[in-house]
Amino acid sequence: PAVRSKHFSAGGSLSSSLLRPARPTREEQTPETQLNESLSELVRNLAALDRFEEAERCLAHARAQSRLDAAEAKKREAVAKDDFEGAIAIRNEIKELSAELASEQDVEGWHHIVERGDRVGTGLDATAERMKQGFQYLDSGLSRAALLVALDNLRVASPPKEALSDFRDLPQLVQQRSLAQQLARAIEAAGSSNNGATRLLRALHACLGSLGELLQSFTFHIRTLTSPDWSQEERKLATGADEFQRFMRGLSGLQRLLWRLRLLAELFIPESQADSGIEADGNEVAELRE
Repeated sequence: PAVRSKHFSAGGSLSSSLLRPARPTREEQTPETQLNESLSELVRNLAALDRFEEAERCLAHARAQSRLDAAEAKKREAVAKDDFEGAIAIRNEIKELSAELASEQDVEGWHHIVERGDRVGTGLDATAERMKQGFQYLDSGLSRAALLVALDNLRVASPPKEALSDFRDLPQLVQQRSLAQQLARAIEAAGSSNNGATRLLRALHACLGSLGELLQSFTFHIRTLTSPDWSQEERKLATGADEFQRFMRGLSGLQRLLWRLRLLAELFIPESQADSGIEADGNEVAELRE
């Protein structure tokens, strides 16, 4: 009989996988003391609503406003010292910085978003919960297990819940949210039919195997260029040929395809038996892992 008490989680080694790249190691952030406090708070509030793109644009606006304020202060100082040439030079800088500012309509719109608490969509958690309820009724046990694993991994891939403390994290949060939305659509498509996830996994297995063999063949051909039988002049001539350049462009395309297929495959891989909120048949999880 099925063992329903077994749990699994994607929280383990996925922290350094394609689903959630490790954050870069940094020194402690130097506070951006020059930024307008009101705008800084607006950036944090937008990020708290998963409005990472708006938060990123608001941050760019805040930084431009800070530089503009500093330039205007320098201009006033130059005028006070009768340094009119310096004031004219700074005036041009002020004009350029003013062009970097967001429009008043944009800033007003960001404030309205925060006032309304207008979160993007219904949130990935709500989407995942809705899909989970539907997947419980699938007849295929393996498909059901694969989709429940994918939903757990989706939570790992989604942006963290904690408040934004380092503005340098915003670009990565934008990428994470975009990736999580794409993965959610892939999960929903795979769960649209009873055996959809099983067919997808079989196709992925075949594609990754074929692509791996093809890339190994490419690697063998490229390694021949490192042979001592080749002179430096011959190697330069070969790598500069149009045929070789097309070969390298094809290799680059295959590498991008491999990245996408690997990402999709990782989505359905159970990482550990640690406790999580998702239950599945132990035999089905073992078959999926295999």
